[in-house]
Amino acid sequence: MTLTPVEQLLIDLLLIPSESDREERLAASLLEELATSFKVEKIRVDDERFDILATAGEPKILLAAHMDTVVGQLPISTDEENIYGRGSCDTKGSLAAMIIAAKQVLEAGATDLGLLFTVGEETVFDGAKAAAAHLKKQSWKPRLIVIGEPTGLEVVTAQKGILSLEIDCSGTKAHSSHELRDSATQKLVTILAALDKLNLPGTLYNIGVLSGGEADNIVADRASARLSWRSALPDIRQKVEAAVTATGVECRIDIKVDLPPVTRDWKRFPKREVNYYTEMVFFDNSVVCGPGDILDAHSADESVTRQQLNEAVETYSKFIRNAVK
Repeated sequence: MTLTPVEQLLIDLLLIPSESDREERLAASLLEELATSFKVEKIRVDDERFDILATAGEPKILLAAHMDTVVGQLPISTDEENIYGRGSCDTKGSLAAMIIAAKQVLEAGATDLGLLFTVGEETVFDGAKAAAAHLKKQSWKPRLIVIGEPTGLEVVTAQKGILSLEIDCSGTKAHSSHELRDSATQKLVTILAALDKLNLPGTLYNIGVLSGGEADNIVADRASARLSWRSALPDIRQKVEAAVTATGVECRIDIKVDLPPVTRDWKRFPKREVNYYTEMVFFDNSVVCGPGDILDAHSADESVTRQQLNEAVETYSKFIRNAVK
């Protein structure tokens, strides 16, 4: 089976596991890959991990992708239509296409472009935070940052925010025949019922984890739930907290994640919003675009189509040419 340059590069990248917090091997390989064509910098994230900034001139455009993947390695294989493996669409497919596109445009004589590859996107965004701080110190500012994520090569300009929290209720352990029950589970159910009735516009709601109690004949002295909202509402947290307060039930709320929705206004790109979250929040002048389907990301048979992977090279090349002309 004959492979195109971008297909071969993707397979090479897939052969190097890079689960979050363990990206060092892939980063070292990419440094070597990029050093022949670009000025390469390490952006330190912690004592062992780093982002990569590769530039030619003073970039008017940056192509950005994250190096890390979720946990759980998968067999790497290729058939007539797809390339399979952990990270194939999220986001080593974008990463491979960006490298090939950037090198091709450089060889054609263009300059003032760059590549930014980050760590930690699948966990706490520590790589994106370090990169954003580093870019603010530069004398140049890109007109456009294209972030690689599986969008089917459609340009995404907006994303819902994320609110994730834990609710804990306390009660008094007793025999279930006790008439004056102080049940933690019943308190929690009251709160969850109220939250379920919110029906907020532009919002997806999920009860991810429930725990509490010991047996059906014991009044529960503890109960907790992990919940999340993906919402376009900037005041989602206030609305949720107000709904909990309105129940009159005592509880403890522990906010785990509170990331705002993001919208980038572009004349050249129509608004397109997605439910998943990306590094767009950390970078001004950014959009999201990459090969693959988000439904394949993190899955047991993650893959990217070979056709779309090759199309991504031309898509990213057009982004560069339009930015540097």
